[in-house]
Amino acid sequence: MRRAPRRGRTARRNGQTLEVVDRVDFNLAAKLTRWGIDIHMGSMFGLPNQILLFLVATTIATMVVLGYVMWWKRRPTKNPAQRMGKTSARGGLLRAPWWGLLLLLLTAGTVGSFLPLMGISLAAFLVIDMIGGRLQRSKVQHRTTE
Repeated sequence: MRRAPRRGRTARRNGQTLEVVDRVDFNLAAKLTRWGIDIHMGSMFGLPNQILLFLVATTIATMVVLGYVMWWKRRPTKNPAQRMGKTSARGGLLRAPWWGLLLLLLTAGTVGSFLPLMGISLAAFLVIDMIGGRLQRSKVQHRTTE
């Protein structure tokens, strides 16, 4: 079982000065990167980490399979009157409580700080869905007032 390194077990050479750099001398970003790789590979924290990684991977694979199952239930049918299943209403986020929206935006911001491209696309999706919901709601209200 591998634990967080406290002492340098390996030595690396600095590419510019060719001096030996121990892990103890690594800066914080280098240590966090090394620990992240070790956790991802399952070599840190032993069996509990490997079990957790297995459960995460199994959950992701299950979500992929369930996505196809949901699509299969809503797939186009031979009946022309029912080409697709009923879609959910736009702007579902607008019906969510304020704290839920705040939590989503904070999550998008946190993810965006570590994975900028994913965070930007997640925030853009949230904004587009909210705008689409407001536009649809205003069209429905406009039709009912006429």
